[in-house]
Amino acid sequence: MELHSFDNFSKLFKKNDDLTLVFVKEDEKKTCRSKIIEITDKELFVKPETTQEQEIPQDQILSIIYSSPDRLYGFHSHRTDKNTKNTNICLSIPNNGWKIQRRKYPRIKLLQEAIFKLGIKSNKGIILQQEEISCFIYNISQGGLNIQTNQKLPVGQYVELVCTSKDCPIEEPCVVVWGFELPAEKRPFNYQFTYGLRFVLINDSLKKTIEKLEKKLEPDR
Repeated sequence: MELHSFDNFSKLFKKNDDLTLVFVKEDEKKTCRSKIIEITDKELFVKPETTQEQEIPQDQILSIIYSSPDRLYGFHSHRTDKNTKNTNICLSIPNNGWKIQRRKYPRIKLLQEAIFKLGIKSNKGIILQQEEISCFIYNISQGGLNIQTNQKLPVGQYVELVCTSKDCPIEEPCVVVWGFELPAEKRPFNYQFTYGLRFVLINDSLKKTIEKLEKKLEPDR
């Protein structure tokens, strides 16, 4: 993780870039996908893709995440809305700089149907429920997957994901590390939510399969 200072938003971002806002409400960590609509040197105006804007506290320091193909950019900022009637969110320039984390593994677009079961972690391992829930794997890396589903999942939820694709068979325990609701106009696979899953422990066979895909396919953003 590298820490850098900066004093001008326009040097790092451009209009229509996507950002993820992370905040806490009622002791629960939540995420809100947003798009940059206006930039000045010291302020960033973003528009949430869903009605989650109403949930974001006015007086809370937010974590802001920007994703590029090979890096993650993160910084903390205050919400400083000047017009309470406007649904856009105004973010102030951070005092403590921003962090860059290089991606350890490239993400590969997989586009496969799959199912998962909800699990509870115990001292005997992960105890799975019997119900199978449908989902769609958007991309995959050696660290985890991005899925879409109609099942609402909290951060920290354990699941067992199964995909019977010949190109990339999967049967792995995972944990939800982030997620948000997709806008109605951005649901090409007809699923309501998107989530990032981290592999609890990836097996050697799947690791080798993903390594082969990394050589054949271009990385996904």
